[in-house]
Amino acid sequence: MELEKGVQRWIVDISVWEPTPQAFSFAMNFLPQHEHSSITRFVKVGDRKRALVSRLLQYSLVHHVLGIPYNEICIRRTVEGKPYLVLGSEAVDFPNFNFNVSHQVYFSGLEWNNILNAGSDNKMLGELYRYWSLKEAFVKAIGNGVGHRLDELMGEY
Repeated sequence: MELEKGVQRWIVDISVWEPTPQAFSFAMNFLPQHEHSSITRFVKVGDRKRALVSRLLQYSLVHHVLGIPYNEICIRRTVEGKPYLVLGSEAVDFPNFNFNVSHQVYFSGLEWNNILNAGSDNKMLGELYRYWSLKEAFVKAIGNGVGHRLDELMGEY
């Protein structure tokens, strides 16, 4: 799929990844030390996996899109927990660069089926946006953030 360099959508299915404790620690070592506690604070293994992969993806995205070396990337979080990139003196092609992470099951099985069977890459992307927009509109309309299992909310159009 040919995409603008500044527009990226990455989807990772971590359900089949069952790392050993050693493999998990190895993967964590790719992140700055200050990120470790935000991963290990979770009790459930699934929550730890989501936190780890989420942070690895964030650093990979910044490196991939902006070309900033991994050891120079500084990602912080707002009070609400939204990640953002702290830029120093780096000159970047995207001065308003921002990103979002969704690490919950977002689409129902039927919605995924419709997305994956839409046809061309552009049609699949259109379906993904359509379902995503319906759910985002719902979350904004109720005004209390993502406190719902969005895979149980079926969008129709």
